[in-house]
Amino acid sequence: APSGKCYSGYYCDGGATTPTQHMCTTGHFCPNGTKSPEPCPAGRYSPSWGAKSVSACKACPSGYYCDRAGVAFVNASILCTAGYYCENGTVTPTLECPIGHRCPTGTAAPKECEPGTYQNEKNKDTCKSCPAGFACPGYGNVNFTDCPAGYYCLNGTKFLNEYPCPNGTFSVNTNLQSLSDCTPCLG
Repeated sequence: APSGKCYSGYYCDGGATTPTQHMCTTGHFCPNGTKSPEPCPAGRYSPSWGAKSVSACKACPSGYYCDRAGVAFVNASILCTAGYYCENGTVTPTLECPIGHRCPTGTAAPKECEPGTYQNEKNKDTCKSCPAGFACPGYGNVNFTDCPAGYYCLNGTKFLNEYPCPNGTFSVNTNLQSLSDCTPCLG
């Protein structure tokens, strides 16, 4: 029987006759002399066979989390939880989605609410549609803005001047919700 240690990238349990008895398994690494594979630490993974050191374990990619040691593959079962976002190397989804943003399942970084929407609560995976009578201009709205006089704002209005009262009508009031709220001119 040969003497000496098992080669890095391999492990040799009892009775080994070669320094390359077993190739190191995915999700693990095997330094020189390993008797059983060492799992990649939580927050890291290794899809490759024959990893030689912990440096071969890659950081869990953004949008995913690796909550246990020995993760071999990143797949849909470990997508970041809705309402949170996961940066490289995340062990557990703890980064809360901020107000003015949405974080659907698998989010790597918070996504700003689009014009016409807002979000005034944290840890949400969607943005709320701007209510009628109000506008949500720009990105990342945490609230909505009064619809100005002379205009009406339908549900989801994106610009303060998106829906002007048409010729022959007017309004001195704010927060109009529909075209029928514009007052006809007399004479």
